[in-house]
Amino acid sequence: MKTRIASLPFLAGVLAALLAPSGEAAAQSYRFISVTPCRQYDSRNATPLSDNTNRAVTLTGAPCGIPTSAVAVSVNLTVFSITGAGGNGVFQVGTANDPTFAWINYPATETQRGNAGALPLNGSHQIVVKVNQGGGSVNFTVDVNGYFQ
Repeated sequence: MKTRIASLPFLAGVLAALLAPSGEAAAQSYRFISVTPCRQYDSRNATPLSDNTNRAVTLTGAPCGIPTSAVAVSVNLTVFSITGAGGNGVFQVGTANDPTFAWINYPATETQRGNAGALPLNGSHQIVVKVNQGGGSVNFTVDVNGYFQ
């Protein structure tokens, strides 16, 4: 637990820098509020994410109860049921359509892979995800364990 707490100021500083307008210093710092780990999104309840397709995922509200005052979330994203990959896969995450930040990289033979970290939310309380793997689709989950406000 000490390691996690010690790293929170660092994460808050990184997020503050990410959320500041380009070229400007962050005007405020954000407080981290932990929550009981909760699955906020599961693509199996909708449809798999097709290759080269954007999907906006709302991370506030039910079922995890993240408030709309949250500016960023601490998450674990997992891709699985990877089908039809024609090459190495890249699961991208960002705050705008056509995200460019690679969150998970995996070989075409992978069946499941995850990564954890903190992500800023866009003005609609969402992250945008996309997979590029040369074809096919993936399922994915978003598990939340805290937020910044």
